[in-house]
Amino acid sequence: MSELLTRVGIIGDPHAEDELLEKAIRFLRGEGVETLFCTGDVVTGRGDANRCCRLLMDNDVLTVRGNHDRWFFAPGYAEMFADSTPPDSIDAEAYAFLATLPLTRRFETVRGTLQLAHGTDTDDMRGVYPGDARWVLEANPPLQRLYAENVYRFLVGGHTHARMVRQFDHLTIINAGTLRRDRSPGFLLADFAAGAVQAYLFDEAGAIVPGDARPMG
Repeated sequence: MSELLTRVGIIGDPHAEDELLEKAIRFLRGEGVETLFCTGDVVTGRGDANRCCRLLMDNDVLTVRGNHDRWFFAPGYAEMFADSTPPDSIDAEAYAFLATLPLTRRFETVRGTLQLAHGTDTDDMRGVYPGDARWVLEANPPLQRLYAENVYRFLVGGHTHARMVRQFDHLTIINAGTLRRDRSPGFLLADFAAGAVQAYLFDEAGAIVPGDARPMG
């Protein structure tokens, strides 16, 4: 992708919530958003992970690998969680999709370079929370490295299920949260031209309602 990104739809960890994923994609496309991101963790949940893979593939959603997607291929995965995606429920095409997801992706926006990851850089288990104190951040080597290298203006990540926009001088971290129904499901529309991030939430009936709008730094 060579053009500078302006408006991006960001979908946090789907965790097999195929119905909400379909609604989020349809809504963002209806808003005229051409580029869609997903932060991974496609599997492990109470919905249809196979259909989630299909939705991401069919709608050209640019996706990275989450730790649950990595664990999916590990021995004993099916016993790890009560809602683990049964490996035999994933067809060959979806299996190949999960197996080839990259750790990170790099993009150019009209406001600077962006990294899409699940956690922090190539560490899919490192996340940043809205209330993390300074000492917690200093104990996050991938974040410290990204900050010091000063290559990326934005880090779009997931893993924590904590929706936020948080700025550290020249680095802004954006997290869309998750689609898990028990974790305040929602997604984001990031307008890099306007410098704002609009949150959208799912209510208890599954309808989409506007959330907070925040500057992105």
